[in-house]
Amino acid sequence: MSKDKKDKKRYPASLFISGLFLSLLRLFWILIPAIVLLVIGLFVKICLFIGGGLIALALTLALIDQIRMIYFVRHGNMPGKWQDAIFSKNWKENVIALTEEKINESGKPEDDQ
Repeated sequence: MSKDKKDKKRYPASLFISGLFLSLLRLFWILIPAIVLLVIGLFVKICLFIGGGLIALALTLALIDQIRMIYFVRHGNMPGKWQDAIFSKNWKENVIALTEEKINESGKPEDDQ
């Protein structure tokens, strides 16, 4: 195995799956008609194919969105500490800690009282 493949960090699978689910939720405007067409497709065969095609389209768009996200995390202009946090084994805790640190750096807003 080449050194380049060993050095490549793995994107967390749980982050990929949750991102895929959120991308599918964002595409509800495709999924709702697809589900309706699949139900109608129980009686009208062409609606079954159209509904299946819409679900395939939604899955394809969600996968493309996640692949773009992985590419951005690996090659984007993110600071190194964010990349290290995402690629670590306990990525959730590290990202939460970095986010809280960033919030604390910006300061808390003053009350208008």
